Amino acid sequence: MSTFQPINILLIAPKGKLGSLVLKNLLNHPNLSINILLQNPSKDKNLVNLIESTGGKAFQGDLKNPQSIKNITQGMHTVISAYRPLEENIHVEGHIALIQDCVENGVQRFVLPSFGLDISKFSVEELSQAVFLPQWMKLKNFIEAQPLNILEITQGLYIEAFLSQGFTYWGDIRRQIELTSYEDSARVIAKAVAQAEMIGSYHVSGQKLMLREIVNAYNRVKGTSCEAKSKGSFEELKALVQDKRQRGDLLAAKMLGLELIMNDERSLKENNDENLNVKAEEFLHKNISQINFDCLC
Repeated sequence: MSTFQPINILLIAPKGKLGSLVLKNLLNHPNLSINILLQNPSKDKNLVNLIESTGGKAFQGDLKNPQSIKNITQGMHTVISAYRPLEENIHVEGHIALIQDCVENGVQRFVLPSFGLDISKFSVEELSQAVFLPQWMKLKNFIEAQPLNILEITQGLYIEAFLSQGFTYWGDIRRQIELTSYEDSARVIAKAVAQAEMIGSYHVSGQKLMLREIVNAYNRVKGTSCEAKSKGSFEELKALVQDKRQRGDLLAAKMLGLELIMNDERSLKENNDENLNVKAEEFLHKNISQINFDCLC
């Protein structure tokens, strides 16, 4: 008689926007044994109690302090990171320490929810002008060089984050935007993790819509008459990036550099995995009225 063995999972950053939703969805899969990493478990007793009630453990550690996560991955089959600090160096160095620990302890799979941007069509020079992307490439190259199975889940722009910026755009209003939601991404990540042998790269695909279509959907639900507002052309955006750099405002220049890539249709994923398909348009119609933003007009 075979004995059921759950898949031991360690989730990094279970309290964040994406991490909390990933945790909620992981708990829906009975074949998973969920463990979490917290900076201070004593301050999150409800979360600790929830995890322990399912047979899991809450470990104390912080990716900002690599020594605090030594051997934290011992006994784990899969490690999932939803850790996205604003500090680029912490993101890279913290994850490198975590991945090294995974390798040393025989972890079979590492899951890193990634950018939905396809940056393969951009030059090194273009990427170097954007915040976070050079560091992301450094981390990705390090991961791919390790003797560790990787499950990479990418996604389009989160609709919640997109709407928080208002209906403004650079370049052509007819360009397509691929939208997914945090909830959709979390659900797909958990579903993929529940399949112990699933490795490789998969894209959580949202329906590609033009900005005008998104604005129209918003107006139908809200009963408003919003219009998208142009910030300027791509050439004007490029000039603004250069101006910020020349003035010494490097952070602003890199933020605008990332916006330049995000507004370029070269960043859209061409091929999506059919089994992980998410319709962002359904989210617009079903959930947009519940999003707590003031009128975006």
